[in-house]
Amino acid sequence: MEFEVTGGILYIVGTPIGNLEDITYRSVKTLKSADIIAAEDTRRTRKLLTHLGVAKPMIAYHDHNAAKAIPQLLEHIEQGDAVALVTDGGMPCISDPGYTLIAKCREAGFPVTVVPGPSAVTSALALAGIPSERFCFEGYLPRQKSERTRRWAMIAAESRAVVIYEAPHRMNIFLQEIARHIPDRIICICREITKLHEETIRGRAADIASDLLDENGSCSLKGEITIVIASENMKSQLLETSEMDSIIQKLAMTEKTHRDLAKKVSNQTAVPFRKVYKRILELIKMKRL
Repeated sequence: MEFEVTGGILYIVGTPIGNLEDITYRSVKTLKSADIIAAEDTRRTRKLLTHLGVAKPMIAYHDHNAAKAIPQLLEHIEQGDAVALVTDGGMPCISDPGYTLIAKCREAGFPVTVVPGPSAVTSALALAGIPSERFCFEGYLPRQKSERTRRWAMIAAESRAVVIYEAPHRMNIFLQEIARHIPDRIICICREITKLHEETIRGRAADIASDLLDENGSCSLKGEITIVIASENMKSQLLETSEMDSIIQKLAMTEKTHRDLAKKVSNQTAVPFRKVYKRILELIKMKRL
């Protein structure tokens, strides 16, 4: 079916969160047909548009210029232009100021529609291996200490899975806090989703914090990070010894060191790293590995 953008409308367009091949056909057609593209960061969006062979005028729209940009974008829509709203990656309005523009469009009676695309939230939930029939999205935790402590108390009592964004330069603080507030909770750290160095680290919160924090309390994780925290109802998944032995023996040929093997088994099973490592040494002593 042919798709054609009509004038006087706001399109909320999902864009790739890493791998540019994740762009949808409909998103490409919308961006090619739009009159104006409203972008959180015009430099990052220009890279995507260049990759797609799209040349369109852009207007920067972000937290710091929303008061100025919104009237400008509304004027374009009123004049019959099709405006495509994009964020740096993923779906607009998820932890960015897009909702304000959408609210103003609705107040003015302008049509608004969505062109769905990738999302770090749902991608991380899929990768985590954590029950997600019900979940809540916390975005970035607040910086203020008192508010942050209050939010951790809410997460500790949460009966749903929780999804959090965190900047790599603040992961040391996050890991220290998660080990203090919910040490026995199963978590999954999803890093660089859909990109070349995609990585998931899954297990007990305190064990992951211990593994990732060095002796100076620093964390070397880089890139874009999304964390999924299991609900309070999901306890640590401890396997029977025979089941863990079977998994260790199956994966032993794929890992170069005992530490790498223990980490992989721990990530796959959520059994604490130290417990897996200890069992590996026991199996070696018994000449079963």
